[in-house]
Formats: sequence, structure tokens, C-alpha cells
Amino acid sequence: MLQRHHQRISNLRRDFQHKTARALVSRYGSIAHEDVNIRGIARSRLATSTLDVAWGTFLSILSHKAEEAGVTVIAVPPHNTTQACSRCGTLPLVSKTLADRIHRCSHCGYEADRDLNAAQNVLRLGSSLQDKTCADG
Repeated sequence: MLQRHHQRISNLRRDFQHKTARALVSRYGSIAHEDVNIRGIARSRLATSTLDVAWGTFLSILSHKAEEAGVTVIAVPPHNTTQACSRCGTLPLVSKTLADRIHRCSHCGYEADRDLNAAQNVLRLGSSLQDKTCADG
């Protein structure tokens, strides 16, 4: 019975991943994500949550669907995406902890949800990497 329950959860997760990847690929011409070290995170205190969402599996599904649809997937270096201000680029004097859920820039005064700020940084980096790739090739 327990094995059947785990299999159902696994099937639901995979279905969600496929539907989410398909929705992203059909909506956007390019998709940027952090090039995270999944194995490194799996060895950290975030191991359970990282492995539970199967981030690596989702990225594989997303990449496959994007390739089929001709959509570019760009992995950006994660360095400072959470720390830097997405408006002015300034790094804080004291690094944010995971408990700090609001990004507050002491330089320009910009305030936003921490995850939104990081997503804006990933988008900017992804766009610049894509522009560089287009210019090079």
C-alpha cells in the first residue's frame, strides 16, 4: 500500500513537471534558469526539499521539450543572483540569509520579494548571455 502511494506521488510529480515544462515552452521563446549544482545542494541542509521536487528531472524534461519546440534554454551562473539588486546591480554590505524574504537595496531603495529580485537577475543574465551567443554565432 505504501509503495502504491509513493508511486502515485511520483506519477503526479512527473505529470506536473511535463505540464509545467510544456506551458513554459509554449509561452516563451527563451527560458533562463540558474545553473545550480544539484548534487552539491543534495548534500546540504536543503537535500530533502531539493530531491523531493526532482529539480534535475524537471530541467531534463524542460530541455527536451524546448529543443523539440525550438526554444532556447539558458543556464546562468547562480553567483549573486539572490544577493544583487536587480534594479541597480549593487551587492549588499551584509549578505542576505534564507530568512530574509524581502530584498531591500540600500543603494537605490528598491524593495521586492527576494525570489522576484533573483528571478529578475536570472532573466537579465539569461538575456545578456543569449544576446552574446547570437552576436558570436
